[in-house]
Amino acid sequence: MEMSQRVDSRESRGSVAAQPPDSAFAVALLLAAGSGCAALAHQLLWTRRLIDLLGADAESSTRVLGMFFFGLALGSAASVGWVDRLRRPFRALAVVEGGVAVLSLPALLLPYWTQWIWPALGPDRLIGWEGAAIKWLLSLLVILPPAFAMGLFLPFLVAAVLTGQRSLKRHGIWLYGVNTLGGVVGLILTAGFVLHRVGAWGSMVTAMGINLLVATGCLILDRLRSRAVEVVDVEPSALRPAGLSPWLVAVACFSGAGILAVEVIGLELFLLTAPISFYAVTAVLGTVILLLAVSALLTSPIVHWFGDPTRLLGATLSLAALAVAVAPLLFFILFSRFQLAAGQPSVIAFIVKLIGAVMFVLGPAWLLAGLIFPLVMAAAGDPARDPYGRRLGWLLAVNGVGGLLGAEVAYRLILPLASVHVGLGVVAIAYALTAVVLVCCRWELRGIHTVGMSIVALGLVVAVVVVKLPRLPVHNLPFDFEVLDTRLGREGMVSVVRNQQMGRAIVIRNNYRLGGEKSRYRQQRQGHLPLLLHPQPQHVAFIGA
Repeated sequence: MEMSQRVDSRESRGSVAAQPPDSAFAVALLLAAGSGCAALAHQLLWTRRLIDLLGADAESSTRVLGMFFFGLALGSAASVGWVDRLRRPFRALAVVEGGVAVLSLPALLLPYWTQWIWPALGPDRLIGWEGAAIKWLLSLLVILPPAFAMGLFLPFLVAAVLTGQRSLKRHGIWLYGVNTLGGVVGLILTAGFVLHRVGAWGSMVTAMGINLLVATGCLILDRLRSRAVEVVDVEPSALRPAGLSPWLVAVACFSGAGILAVEVIGLELFLLTAPISFYAVTAVLGTVILLLAVSALLTSPIVHWFGDPTRLLGATLSLAALAVAVAPLLFFILFSRFQLAAGQPSVIAFIVKLIGAVMFVLGPAWLLAGLIFPLVMAAAGDPARDPYGRRLGWLLAVNGVGGLLGAEVAYRLILPLASVHVGLGVVAIAYALTAVVLVCCRWELRGIHTVGMSIVALGLVVAVVVVKLPRLPVHNLPFDFEVLDTRLGREGMVSVVRNQQMGRAIVIRNNYRLGGEKSRYRQQRQGHLPLLLHPQPQHVAFIGA
């Protein structure tokens, strides 16, 4: 009897004090957008900052991305045990967001406390296992703590909002979508404006300032709500939701893996024609985050129109598979007619053209793939069984781990073994196979239409991957070049070409030419000057001559 009275007290709290007015939910949306804005700004700036310390190679960027996703996943998983114990959730949010700013100080002050490391280590140990271990440890110390705090924010915010008639199925998805949309704003403002005006130091301080503004807003909202809320002690076990279905967890994990795999391979696809530049990476990253936000915001109307979200997952996976499979074909159609960087009057015009091209080629794939995780949230968002939204923490955690695995598999396995076109086809087959397994194994999803659609989609995807994609050209060179050999790997494409003017030469990603037989004598002469300047040279190494 005493336990039931406690539960009833918590329910009365939810019906009286906890039904926040619409203005409170609007403020929560603003907080979600601000937190997402700061998070993506930090991630971009951490990558730039650590490249100065770890080296400007793909390995360094992959390490930063991996630590970021790992920290988010750990934070989301840790939130599961805390959200139903928060008596003042907005105060906890203020602590978390302020913690992000404080924990970002090591990244801000990185040049000052790490400048002694490499001289003390020496050149021999720098390239050995000691250097690799120190780079890994520095990435862990700088990125993991603030990323962990970032992973706590959205589950805590959802727990604070899910009171009364609010649910993860609708309002939680809105918060997720607006948080992602805020990340797009942070990425655009940082890369396009703030970084150029105030530099890396000023940009990092600006991102930390946004964290503190969000924390202040959480404190204000906590003060306004605390007057109307009577805190009631509740036995946590009384309101624990039933466990998540394993198939929902698996689909959430695959959703993150598929999107990040398409992002990694899609970037290499556009680097076949775009110059090697910071803007190509930013355009692809900004486009995928924007489309993920749009997908999340469209999920509630789609579920309201079509009904049960679980029945939409199979069709969405099948359509996403088809969109990923045809993306290389769209790329070939688009860039067989014009060059991306040709005749652009300004950098802004190039960026706009690049974003439009990414939208045309990969936009449908990311828009459909971006629906999968919000549909999983809608399927798991039962307010009667999960009043605190604890399931969101698990879903975000496995989604983050899936994203990390997808990026690593695409970078270290798919790209070295296949061309970029076939690599996207491999990911498309994975989407189609997931759809077939899902509709065939889940009894509530079975039906002649869903099973038939998924099997037909799998057959079409396999046909495109086997018949069309291997025949697409990976070179975008002038007609007078003869391609002698090509190697594809995780760092991109390297080709040996030949023409009458320069003989043989190396071309990286269709854009950057290294040397040539006819120019080797001039390049060797460049080594004469350092030989003359050195007082007594004993050992000489010519690189690329």
